Amino acid sequence: MIEWVDYRSKQYTVFGMKGPVRSVSDLLKRVEAYSKDNKVQIQLVNASKVYGKEHLEVAAEKAITNFDLKWNRANSLPVEALLHASVCKQISEAMEFMGIKEGDWDLGVMAFTELNNLDPPKDIASGLGHEHDDSVLRPGSDVILDELGVDPLLRMMFPREEWGNLVIERITMFHIDR
Repeated sequence: MIEWVDYRSKQYTVFGMKGPVRSVSDLLKRVEAYSKDNKVQIQLVNASKVYGKEHLEVAAEKAITNFDLKWNRANSLPVEALLHASVCKQISEAMEFMGIKEGDWDLGVMAFTELNNLDPPKDIASGLGHEHDDSVLRPGSDVILDELGVDPLLRMMFPREEWGNLVIERITMFHIDR
């Protein structure tokens, strides 16, 4: 079961999902239909490119903030969240880095709805034909940190358990560097 967080003008949730992506276009059609039926906006990402659940939570919050302040780069909140999560300024680069592909099993989900949505969905994963599994959002490898632009020399200054904070710093700096 997922929980929704009230943040500024929206509610959001972040969670992990397991299940095969046999066809990206079919999955995106399911996302579109589910989103319309449940009044939510959903962004799926390749969970292997995520460095912990907080990575996506901060990206979602920064995207909401950018929309509220009209600083957004993208035309949709889910794509704005993808830009923040990937720390990429170009949508095509963000999609290449964190986008889902056929054969993926582990997915990260950022979902958004209006604050006045009194009954947001609690089981998006099964609604999309997948299994809710937050374990897929565990902190990843050093390679992911490199890809996110977290300097290896900077990492040497902190214990491994604090490296997630360096990802948050990258997202925050991306947010500031409009």
